[in-house]
Amino acid sequence: MAITGQFQVKDWQEQTSIQLDEERKVTQANVKQEYTGCLTGTSSVSYQMYYLSSRESCFSGIEVITGELEGEKVELILSHQGKFETGVASSEFEVLDATVDKFVGQKGRFKSGAEGKAEFTIG
Repeated sequence: MAITGQFQVKDWQEQTSIQLDEERKVTQANVKQEYTGCLTGTSSVSYQMYYLSSRESCFSGIEVITGELEGEKVELILSHQGKFETGVASSEFEVLDATVDKFVGQKGRFKSGAEGKAEFTIG
């Protein structure tokens, strides 16, 4: 069974770690999100990001989601590999750990829309 829904970015704190030139840089972003759909709850994500330009970047990160799925409390730990191109962020991820064993190892993805919202699928 696929888990689908949306998340909304609620807070984004980003700091530059290494400035290479005017556009290229490495940053660390700490993000808070709220989930709706099959999975409801909140998450904290830590992204390491590399900006190739002001309009293009790639990122990796670890996300901890705490919420409810099918009436059961659940915690999911995700490992992200993603990119930002032409105004759209997308990521492919894997569930590294979960309080519900059947989700461990599941793959997923998200693609952002407007105003910090994104659609996601796991499984």
